[in-house]
Amino acid sequence: MEAAPAVILTIVLLTAVSTDLRFRRIPNWLTFSTTLVGLGLGWLLSGRDGLLFSLQGVGVGLALMLLPFMLGWTGAGDVKLMVAIGAMGGPSFVFLVCLYAAIVGGLMAVVVLLRRHKLRAAFIYIFLFWRLPGDYRSSLAAGSIPYAPAIAVGALFALAPAQMMPLFTGWTIL
Repeated sequence: MEAAPAVILTIVLLTAVSTDLRFRRIPNWLTFSTTLVGLGLGWLLSGRDGLLFSLQGVGVGLALMLLPFMLGWTGAGDVKLMVAIGAMGGPSFVFLVCLYAAIVGGLMAVVVLLRRHKLRAAFIYIFLFWRLPGDYRSSLAAGSIPYAPAIAVGALFALAPAQMMPLFTGWTIL
């Protein structure tokens, strides 16, 4: 990813994390404008091929987040944020972001469940396929966590190798 889109994406991610932590929402103006900027930059930097690349990123971001949204694991703002990331970085970048975000989000969830002493109940819930007696499902969902921080960390992990590559170009292995 080029420097300008990476800087824009970093600012967008910081804003999304801030609003998700404070209000548990990611604003539409942020995600929609970022998607439009990503599509526009794709077109301006590489013409029609760049626009198609950004559109592919939008499609991959939407495809990867649709099932978790439909299952209630993420919110609509998280889906729209991933779509915007796809527009800015393309299909392979948004795929890496989703992968890293899932790992980070899973670790965050384990930490939260441990702190709330609900890890055992969560594993029982998972392994019994939502068939626990009582209202365990709603009590676990009530402890949901914002996902934008996991997405942001995932994006930073995905950006890091591309930004660090110039550091290693002069190295040789004996």
